Amino acid sequence: MLAAAIISLARVISELIFVNPHQVRIFNRMSREWRRKAKEAMRSGNPRLIERVKREKAKIDALGLTVSKMRFKSMMITLSLSIIIFIIITKYFSEKIFIPILGEQTGLWYFVICSLAWNSIGSIVLKFKGYE
Repeated sequence: MLAAAIISLARVISELIFVNPHQVRIFNRMSREWRRKAKEAMRSGNPRLIERVKREKAKIDALGLTVSKMRFKSMMITLSLSIIIFIIITKYFSEKIFIPILGEQTGLWYFVICSLAWNSIGSIVLKFKGYE
């Protein structure tokens, strides 16, 4: 359970360090507006409007790439830590553990269940801070 908490905490901290919530909000807002404009342009069939939407897409794609790079750094830190802990757990903690709802499972499944629980808590924290 401690390993799952450490990975979740590392994920939250890396998101707080590497991801700029202001840029994420701008990207989400711009992409929503662009999708709305694109639907409107396709419905109307106006060539000028379609061209304007195509020009805006390049700007949105560039901002989307920036946001993806920020999130990628955070994911790589979390992934490397997860792989290290996964190797340790599979090597040394393969005995059976009783989990009330699921019965007896290996330590790996206990780790997976705890990770899901801790990550859901971390996602709530990040959501309130504006990172997701």
